[in-house]
Amino acid sequence: MHLSPVAAYKEATREHCALHNYWQLRLRLQRNAFEPSFIDVPVVNEYFETKMRNYLGALGPALLTVLNPDKFPMFLRTNFYTRAVLRH
Repeated sequence: MHLSPVAAYKEATREHCALHNYWQLRLRLQRNAFEPSFIDVPVVNEYFETKMRNYLGALGPALLTVLNPDKFPMFLRTNFYTRAVLRH
């Protein structure tokens, strides 16, 4: 069966926890008797800043002062760590 790119992406994210967003991962863990907590781990470091500068020039560092992903609410982040504790 051949899937369109959008359908293939949806199928991959349905079962692959690394491709879940905050809400999808939270729901999957809760459905399976786990209580998740999301851990604040900064992603903006020297490498990230250099990458922004290389891709966007002088605009990169300026954007980071306004749109720093480390300042986003957890549910808007694309990278996070999760701790899941089995509920009794």
